[in-house]
Amino acid sequence: MNTRAWLSIGVLMGCAGACFGEPMLAVVIRGEGAVKLFKAKGPGLQLAKKIPVGKDPSEMCVDPTEKRIYVAETSKNEVAVIDVATQSVVATFKDPDMKKLDGCTVSPDSSKLYMIDAQGNALVVFATDSGKVLARIPVGKQPRRALFTRDGKSVLVSNAREDTISVIDAASAKVIRAVKTGKEPRDMVWTRDGKFLAVALINDDSIAYFKADTLELDQQVGTERSPQRLAVSLDGELMYSLSRYQNSISIAEIGKGGERRFQSTIPVGRYAMNMAMSADGRYIYTGNTSIDDTISIVDLRYQKVMNFISSGAGPGCMIFLK
Repeated sequence: MNTRAWLSIGVLMGCAGACFGEPMLAVVIRGEGAVKLFKAKGPGLQLAKKIPVGKDPSEMCVDPTEKRIYVAETSKNEVAVIDVATQSVVATFKDPDMKKLDGCTVSPDSSKLYMIDAQGNALVVFATDSGKVLARIPVGKQPRRALFTRDGKSVLVSNAREDTISVIDAASAKVIRAVKTGKEPRDMVWTRDGKFLAVALINDDSIAYFKADTLELDQQVGTERSPQRLAVSLDGELMYSLSRYQNSISIAEIGKGGERRFQSTIPVGRYAMNMAMSADGRYIYTGNTSIDDTISIVDLRYQKVMNFISSGAGPGCMIFLK
């Protein structure tokens, strides 16, 4: 069925106020050069604000306080800084040596932004208060995503064309080791108990689990083709992975007796590339690009799409704000 037939009426009305203090979904809309903030309420979304951020926004990340969102703008290789309270761009971070921006992460104390330069094979560190470049750290070939370790002492970077994860000591801003993965590592998440790092392997069609303390490979588990994004259920029992080519979310058991097994799939929109989970763990949102230009809202209790929302052209990276 054409997903546009599912579009709900009236869900994209603007907020009369600023929608402060309410759960929101931030979505990069690449075709409109903007980040849209949607008020999240049940199986629906209501547009709160459209924030222009440049011609070609891609990845983004939020600081631990959820006060600022950092958006990679690839046409100018700049970082747009969005203040969540005012819902506006309040600063732009630049580094003349950056070539093509990708993923990012923020330090636990919110003082540093770690921005990936995928073409420059580097991780660029900015001071969040001033936008000053503090360091440029060489990593592997075509880095894509960055994630802090649970203790906040190291930054992990997945290198898609080197099949490795660079481990960076945050204090010294130096790579201290490289961990071999499968083919084309991309998204990374921690299991809820903190014991394992899960890594999506794009060209292996699988998820690799590494022991958190040693980063030793524990198990590699198959999933549907080209897992783009990962999310873990709040009880830690299930892993959700978004398949780019199968237009679906794969569900696997990961918490029962240490066994990790494929369970089922949930069909979503076409060419789904991005995914976010609500803070209460009830809903998953997927951005369906190119053809649909919609956001699927999946109710995980029923494991089915409850709504399709028109997003605008090219929904990209998503972040759920509590």
